[in-house]
Amino acid sequence: MTKQSAAIIKITSKLALVPKQSAPIYCSSKAGLHIASKALSWQLERTPIKVFKIIARLVDTPMTQGRGKGKKIQLDTLVEEFWRNFSRDHYEMLIGKSKLLYLLQQFLPQVAEKIMRPGL
Repeated sequence: MTKQSAAIIKITSKLALVPKQSAPIYCSSKAGLHIASKALSWQLERTPIKVFKIIARLVDTPMTQGRGKGKKIQLDTLVEEFWRNFSRDHYEMLIGKSKLLYLLQQFLPQVAEKIMRPGL
């Protein structure tokens, strides 16, 4: 049985947009995933394969326990936003406060870096 379409879903983070000083390797891997996903989506433009990219803030999971000091997004909130965007074929999904960081990075990059550099 063959499918009529398929989806690739990549999960990255706001650190793909603006890094924090204490995590250069993690941030560069997220930035690389961000760019690789964009290039892959261009390669697959004329195919039934869609490439979706989630750019989220810190998600409240067992892996992030003890980090974030109340600044995490709940997993169910992330899933709800993802599904709403996925259903509308929004290929790049800025989840939660990642939307604000994206705008800051576009129009006031020094402010975005000042906020993110110490890892707030």
